[in-house]
Amino acid sequence: MLFSLRQLKLLFEVAKFNALKMLAYPWELVAFFIQRFLGLLFLAIFWFAVSQSSTTLQSFHSLIAYFLVSSAVRDLTFSYELKFGREIQRMVKSGEITNYLIKPVPAIPFLFFAYAGQTWMSLIYSACALIAGIILLPPLSVINFIAFIMFLVLAFIVSISFNLFMAIISFYVVEAQGIRNMFNHVIRVLSGALIPLTLFPGTLRYFTLLSPFPLFAFTPTYVLQNTLPWNELGYLFAVSLGWAIGLFLIMSYLWRRALKQYEGIGI
Repeated sequence: MLFSLRQLKLLFEVAKFNALKMLAYPWELVAFFIQRFLGLLFLAIFWFAVSQSSTTLQSFHSLIAYFLVSSAVRDLTFSYELKFGREIQRMVKSGEITNYLIKPVPAIPFLFFAYAGQTWMSLIYSACALIAGIILLPPLSVINFIAFIMFLVLAFIVSISFNLFMAIISFYVVEAQGIRNMFNHVIRVLSGALIPLTLFPGTLRYFTLLSPFPLFAFTPTYVLQNTLPWNELGYLFAVSLGWAIGLFLIMSYLWRRALKQYEGIGI
């Protein structure tokens, strides 16, 4: 989807406005960073206990580096708890979404830039976590960085597709939040956000890597921190690219169809 310079300027102004608006609530920013820090702290304590009781588990040092980077990936791709989708769900249920369908730019880009502006502290947190993870476990070559960026872009596309799906079901389901919560639980486990997929049994790991969920945490982190043979890297890229293209096309179609049925609004 292409935008004119005027539309792009409008989108960035929307993001800037919402970012400045959040500065009016400094204690909310403090609470956000405390929440994320405590989450990582308790996760670190848990895996420290596990690493001390197991001789076959990877070192605690590498585990901390993994969770720092994977946590950053979740925020950079906006897959953390699918909050963007939750925001659109709220607007659909309240009818507020109508106000954005009549604007001179497509609704989803406008809403995304507004949401990104509101959550700029997540981007700061993710940048700090990513830098800390790279310092603890530096990538072995520039190929790792290039592969990481490529998978991060694919993860972003898949994440937006899932967030869009959360918005779509709110047109048809009264309690769409319950479905979103279910997806969040599935994503936490199958993305590697709680347990690195390298610890999964072989068969379960194989089928999990065929799903789109590892893109939300494991796959970008894995290619950043490990030197992979070209055939494995190509396989992971092909699977991820297939999901990114397929889900984006499907969700874009379903979104347009949902809008056509929404109070007779055409597109």
